[in-house]
Amino acid sequence: SSTDNMTESLESGFKWAASDTDLLELVAALYKNESIQRKDGKPIKRKELIDFFQAIFGLEIKDVENKLTRATARKTNMTPFLDSLKSAFVSYAEQKDEKLRKRK
Repeated sequence: SSTDNMTESLESGFKWAASDTDLLELVAALYKNESIQRKDGKPIKRKELIDFFQAIFGLEIKDVENKLTRATARKTNMTPFLDSLKSAFVSYAEQKDEKLRKRK
């Protein structure tokens, strides 16, 4: 299949260390806000984007639709992974700011 060819050509030496659902949460958000687009200008399909990320990390996520359905049905916190990314960036910015202050 084309995904197999993509996996071979994209083998990166990196691995996805979070959960499959975390990756799906990230990809769904990137898809919805259209931050990744096709070079040929055609509309990107969500499945294409998921397949692309699976290829980058050499993953095969089983039961994608069911995992996405469960993730979107979360009641207390619908975006735990995206929230953790925001916190990580805030922490990064604070540490960078702290390093700059120490240099002065």
